[in-house]
Amino acid sequence: MSTDTDTDTDSDTGSHCSTPDSDGEVAEDIAIVAFERKMDTAENIVDGIGDRYESIDVLEYHGDVFAEYWGEYDCFVGLMASGIAMRKTAPLLDDKWDDPAVVVVDEELTWAIPLTGGHHGANQVADDLASMGAVPAMTTASEAAGKQGVEERAKGLDAHVVNGDSTVATNLAVLDEELGPVARLDGPKAVLVGDDVTVLKRNEEDGVVLGTGSVSGATKAQFLDAWESVLDDTDYDLDDVEFVATGTRKEEEEGLLAAADELGLGVVSFERGVGGPRGTDPLEVEGTHRVARHLRGVGHRGWPRERTPRREGTLRRCCDRGGGTMSADTDLDADDTAAVDTSDYGTLYVVGIGPGLPGGMTQRAKDVVRTADCVVASNLYQEFLRRDGTLPPEGSGERPDQEVVRSTMGRQVELAREAFERVRDGEDVAHVSGGDPNVYGKSDLVYLMAEEDEAYDVPIEIVPGVTAALGGAANLGAPLSNDFCTISLSEKWRGWEEIEEKLRAAAISGFVVFLYNCWRDYERAIEVLREERADHVPVAIVNDAGRGDAGRNVDGETHTITTLGEVTEHDEKVGGMGASILVGTHETEVWENDHGEHLVTPRGGRDVDDF
Repeated sequence: MSTDTDTDTDSDTGSHCSTPDSDGEVAEDIAIVAFERKMDTAENIVDGIGDRYESIDVLEYHGDVFAEYWGEYDCFVGLMASGIAMRKTAPLLDDKWDDPAVVVVDEELTWAIPLTGGHHGANQVADDLASMGAVPAMTTASEAAGKQGVEERAKGLDAHVVNGDSTVATNLAVLDEELGPVARLDGPKAVLVGDDVTVLKRNEEDGVVLGTGSVSGATKAQFLDAWESVLDDTDYDLDDVEFVATGTRKEEEEGLLAAADELGLGVVSFERGVGGPRGTDPLEVEGTHRVARHLRGVGHRGWPRERTPRREGTLRRCCDRGGGTMSADTDLDADDTAAVDTSDYGTLYVVGIGPGLPGGMTQRAKDVVRTADCVVASNLYQEFLRRDGTLPPEGSGERPDQEVVRSTMGRQVELAREAFERVRDGEDVAHVSGGDPNVYGKSDLVYLMAEEDEAYDVPIEIVPGVTAALGGAANLGAPLSNDFCTISLSEKWRGWEEIEEKLRAAAISGFVVFLYNCWRDYERAIEVLREERADHVPVAIVNDAGRGDAGRNVDGETHTITTLGEVTEHDEKVGGMGASILVGTHETEVWENDHGEHLVTPRGGRDVDDF
């Protein structure tokens, strides 16, 4: 529950103000506080949203960690139960305008809950975590009512609140829809205001307000191109733009938000018929330079839009290039039905690089990565690919025409859209996926985004790779020689009831079961399997298969053979995001030779005579 509401009457707020130096309503330096066992999730958050902040640090939890670093960060993200964070931070709270904000998030990244400082960075961080799948549970009154509070307006206007105590009255006016647009008063003037008038001071005195509109679904690149084009006719450039103003109908356009985010600009929305904010030099774009039409029907960020049923007999259009292209019915306007010439297009490759280092890659995957104009890969996968020169050393200049783009969880949608545009411009794009793209990888995202954005003209090819189940099984011997299945324990996209149902069905059916995402909550999965399978069944814990010492497990690439009844006694061996567990059947045997233990599951129980 948030302790920061729009109607907070803390008397201490009157003596403080927000200034650009104190970061006011904006979190720029944040710290993730996590227990040692949750460090992988913390690093995942850093990869997902780290590029949105001036700095983001990870602190290992101990009893005095909040007290030790209190005041050094704008916001703390507690990767822990809300009760722990509340008990540890409550004695430290003094003033809502000076205290750092506090957000808690669970290990599954299901909920992001601002505890304190909702309007002073916590809501902002929770909203950023939404890009990784977390649901922001904002309880500040204006946000709960779906309205833009005064502090949020200040942030969008690149301004700060001078008299913090006044926001009690003005945010109540926001809730009652009585506040109206922000008014500008040009000086020099002396102004006497009451307690119900909030004074905003701009952080920069000079600048341009960029008013913009578009057709629905325009991309980030199209917004940026349009803005640059119209500014070319003036004495200004993008560095002079202070914030972006748009109508409320366009405030959730993903392309607009992504373009503003890339430039570090706030976005302020206005109801139709309400005059825009009065900047030093207002600049009107809408109606003069409209953004070119490529995409349509983009919904609210983070939530799937309701799809309109397709009409029977509508145009079916497909790419005219081989290899993984997609075909779908569309309901294009009559003037859009002309065939699209894709002869000058590149190809979007979704490349499986295997479980780890380049030695486990197929030759096809290596060739695609080496020759692509653009490679999209996480920092970890970039490190793997540089080991043997599949990617050149960073900064070496060996391939000046190849661009390497960092991939993070929070930018997957944006990067997919950028890839579509690059392909249309003639580039070959390699979107790197660990293991195999079709096994809990990125291939479905690319096709879903192509469907969402009606990118039916973009050629897509899936380049297969060795998934962790196969890489791990190879280290163990021959455990998958009979029927097997893979099950992910991640609850990000489905509930535990569904996972449990699949675990139970697999156990009863006699499949060897290979569990992915075991670092999340593997003990529950083992309990279910034990109800249907004998405790003496062989089990293997596999860490960082195919990654040698380059993975995230502190002990490197390891495997441990145990039994179903004893696997949870080896909890220390389940080493993080690279950990998987193989559960054998009654036919699986532990086989030993001079070099160690191996697991073997004979196909149909056959022996040598059967050959």
